[in-house]
Amino acid sequence: RGGQTINLTGTPETERLPVPQYSDVRGRWSESDAVLLGSLGAWGTENRYFHPTTTVNRREFALALARSLQLKPEEPATTKGSSSQRRTAPSDSPYRDIVTEDADWPYLNIITERGIMQGISPGYFGSQGKMTRAQAVTAFIRALGFENSGPGSVYHTGFADDGDIPLWARNSFAVARQIGLISGPQGNV
Repeated sequence: RGGQTINLTGTPETERLPVPQYSDVRGRWSESDAVLLGSLGAWGTENRYFHPTTTVNRREFALALARSLQLKPEEPATTKGSSSQRRTAPSDSPYRDIVTEDADWPYLNIITERGIMQGISPGYFGSQGKMTRAQAVTAFIRALGFENSGPGSVYHTGFADDGDIPLWARNSFAVARQIGLISGPQGNV
């Protein structure tokens, strides 16, 4: 209907992803997931070890998520000087435990600005703290843009350990289960 025209120009580009050869995940139930994460750039592919049983801290998780989502930090605004471009100072960090001079700050900042992850308390990101399952599932659901798709916090998630899921994460677990992001044997997460 109507007289509008859509013009598609250019050709799609194909990028070949690296396939990591992690030797410590072969035969594990999570092997294909670990290889996929490595291919997306979440974790480095240069190492032959994935370390599937190692605890991940909040900083490592946020950086892996930013890399796999290909979130690119914005370049700092520039102002014209007398004859050259000068960068302005980076914005202040809302967290006392991460300074803007930190090399990872642009990625941690974009994860925060997009609402994918938040601090553990006012003024603290908790970058060295252990990433919990509830925090990870909530971050995944927010990254997918499904944070408002759940049935509400009083909803039973369907997992046997439903009572152990924090109230603030219940919606995320319900949505994650519905879309097949998480599952568990005999109803456990």
